[in-house]
Amino acid sequence: MFSKNFFLVSLLLMAFFILGCAQPNSGSANEVILANNQFSPQAIQINSGDTVTWKNNGGVQHTVTGFGVDESLSPGQAFSHTFNQTGTFDYECTIHQGMNGTVTVN
Repeated sequence: MFSKNFFLVSLLLMAFFILGCAQPNSGSANEVILANNQFSPQAIQINSGDTVTWKNNGGVQHTVTGFGVDESLSPGQAFSHTFNQTGTFDYECTIHQGMNGTVTVN
């Protein structure tokens, strides 16, 4: 027969596993993580008036370039932008070819 402590520890481990899998970029819904020469998520959908934050969790410099901005982010730095118009806005890292993303504003 299993003890209460074993049962509680098992439940806690399962909860940590499930929560960890549900939040792969460990950021908020409107946060884009820059790491491993990619934006994660690569495409994000928001509402007009929402703010998106890009955070460089990688070990090298990146840029967020597009929709009228050209921000350079060193490791650990973040940049936020509020989108007040609807549409699809493409952006890229000008340092790393093929590193691009899209913000769709409803």
